[in-house]
Amino acid sequence: APGAHPGGLLAVSAPADGEGPAVQYRVGSRVSVRVGGPIDAAVGVDRVDARYDHGWALYAPAPLDVTATLENAGNVRVSPETQVRIEGVFGWWRTTLPMEGIDLLLPRGAQTAAARADGVPPIGPLWVTVDVVAVDSAGQDITELTAVESHTVVVWAIPWTLVVVIALLLVAATVAVVNLQRRRGARQRGKT
Repeated sequence: APGAHPGGLLAVSAPADGEGPAVQYRVGSRVSVRVGGPIDAAVGVDRVDARYDHGWALYAPAPLDVTATLENAGNVRVSPETQVRIEGVFGWWRTTLPMEGIDLLLPRGAQTAAARADGVPPIGPLWVTVDVVAVDSAGQDITELTAVESHTVVVWAIPWTLVVVIALLLVAATVAVVNLQRRRGARQRGKT
């Protein structure tokens, strides 16, 4: 079939006369054969995981770790250039950074890329999008010929310590109001 076909060569040496210790040496080499024909290049983002590490600070910026699994659904080997875009509500905060960890994707293969954004403010929901911005195959730029898909996930960057403090204050205020109403009711019943 047209496209790239990975393989390997293995050379094994053994004693010719059968005397001496049975020691074998093995050497392997990766081989990629490309059969001429139509190119069907496609790189997809299969899965994106993002984790916001808020820590204990009430409103301090924290790191956001992003990992993405990329798949080569085409018939040629590719080297994709991937980036992650992080954007807050109404575009109040945004950043773009490259992802690392993918050198070569073989046909029907998958690899994981990673990126870390430091200093992300806890401003609520963040839209994390992984894009494939360029595709190279054996030294040729085939970005225009490649079907590329992006993937977006939403991560909540919330200072959970602040949320817990507010929830405890609301519970305390509710208990205080209920107790105040009970005391007023008890006073009115005592007057009658």
